[in-house]
Amino acid sequence: MREDICTLPVVDIFKEKCGCPICNMEFMLEERITDYILGAAMMEPDIRIKTNEEGFCKNHILKMYQKNAKLQLSLMLSTYINELKTNLLKNPKKAAETLNGCFICNRIKKGKENMINTLLINFENSSEFRKLAEDSEYFCPKHALELYNKAGKKYMKHYYKDFQKMVIEKAQSKLNSVYKNLLGFSKLYDYNFKNDKTLKENYEEGLLKSVEFLTGKK
Repeated sequence: MREDICTLPVVDIFKEKCGCPICNMEFMLEERITDYILGAAMMEPDIRIKTNEEGFCKNHILKMYQKNAKLQLSLMLSTYINELKTNLLKNPKKAAETLNGCFICNRIKKGKENMINTLLINFENSSEFRKLAEDSEYFCPKHALELYNKAGKKYMKHYYKDFQKMVIEKAQSKLNSVYKNLLGFSKLYDYNFKNDKTLKENYEEGLLKSVEFLTGKK
């Protein structure tokens, strides 16, 4: 499998074999984009114009605040707020678009779209990558359906049905496991199982693991 600047991030994510690869992809993109705009790019006029126009969602404002870049964030938000208060008076429609937008979310969406396209092309053309994808721990239901719907003859002439089958089966298998964990965890509060040490060992973290699966966060 030929690895270049486009395929390397996708290959690296699948090599981790931990959790949902697409969730991991989103987290990786979020980290990179957040670090980027709080770094040298923060002083680039073109970037500041776009962050002023597109704004930030609440989650990403908090995400940036948690970074060790308080001055950079303060400077970036000051120009964003200054333009927002101007538009609120002179162009309410534009102000509404900014308040409902997010520079970081938009870049994650675009970056993920490009990486998923690369994923599909790799699956079609590389037996090595197909094996790597098939060895994934699981795909969360949301991303399994996203990949299922994205796969098709535009990127995959021969293997799209195999790909669709794989992502759905992996999501279904994980859902079965999560359901079993939740049932086991619930039994820990049942008086009839209060002395069952095996149940406790196997399912004490059943709820935590289920929440991690549903949120994609550990």
